[in-house]
Amino acid sequence: MNGTVVAKYAVFGAILVAVGWFLSGLRDASYQLRVEKRAPVYARGTYPYAQSPEPNEIIGYLRAGDTPEVVGMRWENKRPQWEVRLASGERGFVFFPDVDIVDRGKR
Repeated sequence: MNGTVVAKYAVFGAILVAVGWFLSGLRDASYQLRVEKRAPVYARGTYPYAQSPEPNEIIGYLRAGDTPEVVGMRWENKRPQWEVRLASGERGFVFFPDVDIVDRGKR
């Protein structure tokens, strides 16, 4: 009987993790970015304006007025960064202050 209870809790925990992951993805995709000037798109999620042992390669640029598809968002050292999908299908990272949020959750 104890094995059954443990299995039920394990399944319940796995469901909670899956729901959290799904909702996190929805939240990340709800960001709409404002591009007011040409903004570089970087290959890695390493903040490009701090000293780093490796340079962060620029893989493209967003133009003023572009609204890139956001596929992820996170905070790194109190700075927001967004993972975006370019028109070519390639993924890259943009950083504040190069871009900013328009209205979270309103597209």
